[in-house]
Amino acid sequence: MRNQIKKLLASDLTSYRISVETGIPQSKIGYLRNGKAKLDNLSLAYAEKLQNYYKKVELEMKINEIRKELENTERSYYIEYYANIEEALEERDMSREELNDRVDAVGFEIVEDVPVIIYENPESSLFNVAFITEDMTTEDILNELE
Repeated sequence: MRNQIKKLLASDLTSYRISVETGIPQSKIGYLRNGKAKLDNLSLAYAEKLQNYYKKVELEMKINEIRKELENTERSYYIEYYANIEEALEERDMSREELNDRVDAVGFEIVEDVPVIIYENPESSLFNVAFITEDMTTEDILNELE
């Protein structure tokens, strides 16, 4: 729980957003971030709210980290996030067969009911796909996309 709260407080999310989403006063979030308040003194109710919010935005934070990492490369690729493969296919107006034809990976298999990141080079018709599971780190996701 502690590590999740620390990651949330160290994230790019604003104190205002965390406050609005958790119901914890913005000043308290600020104090936790700048060290004026200690995690050891945080009430269990606040700690649970922060942990639950972390779980809610964890994937969003991973995707933002991936975007930052990819923006630091000299490639002109971009990424899109989808809640699942069905959403990706619908938004891209593609069939499963078309997806299989465009994925730049040998032995590609579709995974159902998990979030999906599509990493695409606009100068090519091929792209890479990563299916995201809860235990994956940002590094794991980047490795999937290579």
